[in-house]
Amino acid sequence: MIKDIFTVDGNGRPFRQPSSHYLELFDAAQPKLYEAEAEFTLDLDEDELILSLPLVGRVIRPDALDAARSIMSQLAELDAAACAFLFALPGWPYGNDAYLWLLMVEDDNVRFCYHQHSVNDEQVVGFRREENRWHMIGIDRRWRG
Repeated sequence: MIKDIFTVDGNGRPFRQPSSHYLELFDAAQPKLYEAEAEFTLDLDEDELILSLPLVGRVIRPDALDAARSIMSQLAELDAAACAFLFALPGWPYGNDAYLWLLMVEDDNVRFCYHQHSVNDEQVVGFRREENRWHMIGIDRRWRG
């Protein structure tokens, strides 16, 4: 059984640690390099969170690395906002068991990929960075699982 680290708990916080903890985990992680992406896997107790960043050649794009660090420094807050958005959708058919398993990071865009235990489904919520602040842009239907 997967531990509910990512689900919204009674206090409305999906993550148990402050965002600075997740930034430290990201900074300490060693990526696996593939042809077009670098994949960082962060171990969170019994679960993991994967970050996917684009490569140019065999080098992580600096703007994507900067975006990943920015996201990780605000992860708990951004995830709480994304979960609240999902659960407030009209006709939301699922419980509150959506958990964040993947962040697809670009330069000024990131996709928060959520999976539901209650059904075999995935939702993707997009964020865009403007003037050093992340703004939710809503469901990203291009990346629906």
